[in-house]
Amino acid sequence: MTKRIPFNEVWSSKAEKKYAAVDPDLDTSHPIFVKDKYQGVGWTTEKEPEQWQNFLQQITDIKLKDLFENGIVDWHSDVQYPYRSIVRYKEKLYLQLANGISIGEEPEKSGRWIEVSSYIADSFRAELKTLNKSISDHTTKVGASNPHDDDIVTIGGYVKKKIDELLSGQNEDLLAYHKTRKDNPHNVTPIQAGCLSAKDGGAFTGDITFLYGVALGNNATINKDEKNGDVGLSLGKIKLNLNNSGKAVVKRGGTSSHEILDDFNYNEKNIKINNLFAVPPPILEIPLSNTLCSVTNGRFTITPKSSVEVKIDFEHGLFISSSIDYYIDNLSQENALLTIHCSVGMEGKDGSILSKYVCADIKLIDNSLYALASKLVPDASYVKNIRIWNPPLTSEQKSMLRK
Repeated sequence: MTKRIPFNEVWSSKAEKKYAAVDPDLDTSHPIFVKDKYQGVGWTTEKEPEQWQNFLQQITDIKLKDLFENGIVDWHSDVQYPYRSIVRYKEKLYLQLANGISIGEEPEKSGRWIEVSSYIADSFRAELKTLNKSISDHTTKVGASNPHDDDIVTIGGYVKKKIDELLSGQNEDLLAYHKTRKDNPHNVTPIQAGCLSAKDGGAFTGDITFLYGVALGNNATINKDEKNGDVGLSLGKIKLNLNNSGKAVVKRGGTSSHEILDDFNYNEKNIKINNLFAVPPPILEIPLSNTLCSVTNGRFTITPKSSVEVKIDFEHGLFISSSIDYYIDNLSQENALLTIHCSVGMEGKDGSILSKYVCADIKLIDNSLYALASKLVPDASYVKNIRIWNPPLTSEQKSMLRK
């Protein structure tokens, strides 16, 4: 670490008197003055201000150097550790994974800390890559001819004497020693071992059995799942599988598998997907425009809430308000969740009527027509048509309704 340049004089030694440094122990008027403060305790002189500064710089540098060398600081009881802090405690690394601040809680005793015992694969590979680059850069910088003067012992190896001691028992028995050799002592060729030469290549004849699949280059494989018999072809993150039933599925990256569409499964998929959008007949359909004799689904009776004049617009439907309301029997379904598709009209300031179709899943607690319309469109003044489904429609089915 670069050595700091020390101060060699008092900072204000050449300043004007009013800015000069003052020793509180000699200034009897200073607020912290205590007479004979250091008498009898072994002090003969005091450090000058620049010496205190040099000391503080040095102790700070020592702490920084310790942090740089160890990478992670030791745990201290008076330090506040936020979420995801890492410390060293009794030669082990701990991670603070609890919300909030941890202070004074020993990592090995507190449930807020967990010991860092392993790395996840991606993090390990990333750090390994960084380490390899650091080693490569270091080798390039200092050279590869043993710049650190390492010997066989310092790198964890064995000298000849130690190796002889370890192998002496095997050397006494020629057969046991021969079995331990891994350098092809009989000079067996690939052809003799039933393999092809990596250098010259060749062709196999007859059936070939691969236990775990075949690798094609760096990112392609062909393999068979021993559990279910599926045969798969992988190219990077794209996987194509063929199962025993003849179905072919494809998977890209971390997505779920999807069956490939062909002539054999087209009808099955077509029926399945189209049925998702098929809208069943409503349990109740109430037309309130054109004519009250329109064909409907379900039985219902409309009754005015009070003795009021019934107002019907044959284009926009039945007029409603908080004072002009109607009861429709069989409207509520015992507090069940229903899909309601309704055409309503809203009066504008100029007297015009704006029609709107709305669809929602709601629960009806009474048979009030005004309450129903207000749930869907608060400022609705006309109701043209009501359709009710129980159970509720799916999002695919709702997409087929008029908007």
